Amino acid sequence: MYRKLYCDWFLTDDVFAPVRLDAPMTVEEALTASGRIPAEMSYEEHMKVEWIYRRRWRYFTDFKPEAAQRMFLRLSGLKGSWQVLLNGAEAARGTDSAAAFEATQGLREGTNRLEVCFDADISGELRPVTGFGGMLSCRLGGKVAITRLELSEDDRIFLALDSANGGEVEIRLNLKNPSGRYSHTFTETLNAGYTPLAVSELKDKLMPGEANEIEAHVYTDGEVSDEAVFICFLPTEFSLPRGFVADTEETISLAENAGALSAFTMDSEPNAAHRLLSARHGLESLSAAELEIATALPALKPYDELMSISGGEEGLGASEMWALSGSSIKDYEAMASRVASGDVEHIVSCSRYIQGRELRFRALDARLSKNYLALDGVADKLFAPASRALLDCPGRPRPAYFALMSAWQSEVGYVKPVSAQKTDGIVSCEVYLVCDAPVSPVDALHVEVYDIKGRKVLGNSFPAVAQGCVGRFTVELPENGCAIMRTALVKGEESVMSTDEIVFADGVTFEDMPLTQLLSDGGRVTNVGEHAALGVCVPGARYFGCLLPGESVKSTLGDPDAAEGLNIFM
Repeated sequence: MYRKLYCDWFLTDDVFAPVRLDAPMTVEEALTASGRIPAEMSYEEHMKVEWIYRRRWRYFTDFKPEAAQRMFLRLSGLKGSWQVLLNGAEAARGTDSAAAFEATQGLREGTNRLEVCFDADISGELRPVTGFGGMLSCRLGGKVAITRLELSEDDRIFLALDSANGGEVEIRLNLKNPSGRYSHTFTETLNAGYTPLAVSELKDKLMPGEANEIEAHVYTDGEVSDEAVFICFLPTEFSLPRGFVADTEETISLAENAGALSAFTMDSEPNAAHRLLSARHGLESLSAAELEIATALPALKPYDELMSISGGEEGLGASEMWALSGSSIKDYEAMASRVASGDVEHIVSCSRYIQGRELRFRALDARLSKNYLALDGVADKLFAPASRALLDCPGRPRPAYFALMSAWQSEVGYVKPVSAQKTDGIVSCEVYLVCDAPVSPVDALHVEVYDIKGRKVLGNSFPAVAQGCVGRFTVELPENGCAIMRTALVKGEESVMSTDEIVFADGVTFEDMPLTQLLSDGGRVTNVGEHAALGVCVPGARYFGCLLPGESVKSTLGDPDAAEGLNIFM
């Protein structure tokens, strides 16, 4: 088993004196914490310290190994291109994520030095994230070490052993899941070096849709030489692998709460630590390296970087800043066109709604097409006012997170506008159903269309006989040019979930809508105005949608006053 090694870390670029770190952290975080660079910088101040991203930085620590026949080391939280040196000799090299290697041959008696060197960033990013922000852990082993323990594609237990001298070993596999505990013991004669084994005896005991904990123990001469634990989550027949690119307790927990089934890693294959952490939250551990990574709204990323660096509105018109961020000022102009006044605060609110809407459609389309949806950019590291991230720096979910939660429910019905004829304001729409299980013949989708004053314009029901498009309808947009389309999944007489879609006529923006008021009282957030509240997010209720006049949601978590929307005041 890997366990944390406690040691003091230092950071240097071999020009300045080493900085002692209270805990491993990225280069920028370390220099900020030590007072070498300011925490908040204007664009001009940032350009003066731009050198920190273009130098080769080196982390180092000294440690004394415990007495053991073999030692394996692991470094997590690596960002950028790195090289690991053990007593001056290269032990590993790679890009991002984690490093794991056997250190036995490179160790010496007494104090050993471990160094992690990061190459200068040449990607052109304005503020690349580089450095070591994880931990150093070690695993001690005997003559025979377990180098891999995982589940193969045909659900056999795959075990890879590395033997110093070869010989006979006893292997004991234990499986634990909700159906019970099972064990299988066998002997194997190994050659010196690497030996792969595939065991099928416990295959029929694995439970789909549940976490299966597998323990492996290797004995030589009656004593334990090495042991390892692996937890795998087997999806059910109707489960589609949707999830975050996540490798921390925080982001994997966020994925679970949003309804993800998987946690993705950017490595070529998940390591044991990622599998273990994922399975603790009931998620499957998958590699995203070969997948197309879906993000919320790409135009928001450069906008965030500019707002973060410039400190406000004054930097948004500087074309040279847009060039540095690897984008075009047209990205910002496209977003600003939705807010005629150009008010930056309103643009931020608008961008958060657009992000949520776009992300929800991407997630639903991926489910219908049975494609992977692996979200990166989960946590916002830029301290920016608007973001494609689902979680901001203090750990508060953004509106897009709650939009994703609605898209990842086991059963979801929604309306997708197909076209709007600008001459007569007629909108053609399709009604869709996505689900993780076979559809019951008694289920139905009910669609209602409202105007900004909450008056019903249209009502229709569609039988939920199969996943996919279940019907079509057309509607004439109200005179004010705004329609709220609400889709509810009905079981018997009960509406079990609903989603809202806002449709505007050509030339109409959010700023054209009359304001309404949300009131927080008695644990509920209520629309007490005369007009519908658009693009509402109530974090305490995990709600993303619209509130018609008089409608309310119960806020059971967090601060009810944290609600936000596009045409509201609190």
